[in-house]
Amino acid sequence: MIQDRVVRTISCDRQGCPHNGTPFQFWTDQQSQTIFPDWVNNVRMVLVDNKTQAGLRFVYCSKTCESQNAMEGLHDPVPEKKIELASEADVKPVAQLAAESEQLKENTPAAAADASEVVEKTRRARKGAISIR
Repeated sequence: MIQDRVVRTISCDRQGCPHNGTPFQFWTDQQSQTIFPDWVNNVRMVLVDNKTQAGLRFVYCSKTCESQNAMEGLHDPVPEKKIELASEADVKPVAQLAAESEQLKENTPAAAADASEVVEKTRRARKGAISIR
């Protein structure tokens, strides 16, 4: 016979709470016969963010633990990331720096050697001797 059994573990999510370090465990198939401690009967669950699959979910043993974590800001939802498009004024300095950088690269001896190598590879590729990668 194969019988699946599941152990459920309940603990408080506030750091420093005695119920955080020593969680309460029980077999789910024996839930009706299990005697629960008072704090398990009064468990408080807080769902802060249901936009994501993981979300922000907290379990507390008392209103004291819940309020302490709330005062620390742990229940504040994660702000959504906003993408702002760059304006023309933002782009101009970057484009100017890029153009200056390219101009400097073209004026170096190494750049001239690289350019001649690319020209040679292109010439051979056209003849079918090699493929450009």
